[in-house]
Amino acid sequence: MKIALSGTPPLDHMLRIAPAAPFFRTARSATDRARGLLTTACAAAGLMAAALLLPGTAAAQAASTTSVLKTELVGEEGTEANIVEFDVEPGWETQRHIHPGHVFVLVREGTLVVDVEGEETRTVSAGEAFYELPDKPMVAGTDSAEQGARFTVFQVGPTGEPIMVPHND
Repeated sequence: MKIALSGTPPLDHMLRIAPAAPFFRTARSATDRARGLLTTACAAAGLMAAALLLPGTAAAQAASTTSVLKTELVGEEGTEANIVEFDVEPGWETQRHIHPGHVFVLVREGTLVVDVEGEETRTVSAGEAFYELPDKPMVAGTDSAEQGARFTVFQVGPTGEPIMVPHND
């Protein structure tokens, strides 16, 4: 299977994912796995959109997400990988939230400002990536009222958990 990622270089290329990769094998049939992945991906996209677009968010209407892959890791019971692309408008900002798993973010276009509790606020520009520990309250957003951002989030965490969980502490 080939997956095309649109965006600016170096991501403007084709990635090959081997469907028979050892860590994707299970005792279920290929059809059952495909149904499960599709169902899980749809549910994840809905949960992510809900978490991002809750009322009261400054620019809630200005974010769109695309689920790229969500799969349980074979040999790591109760753990899954989740990859989601975000395309956000200028002035976009998340509500205060946590991530239940380890999160890696690659900014493809624009600039994000990331404010994690207990850390200095950082600015991350196109071509840069950052890592977030689980369960650390944070807020992130674009740094400009004129330019949006595109970024890819990769989370490894508990199966069935959304990428973002609102945190009002």
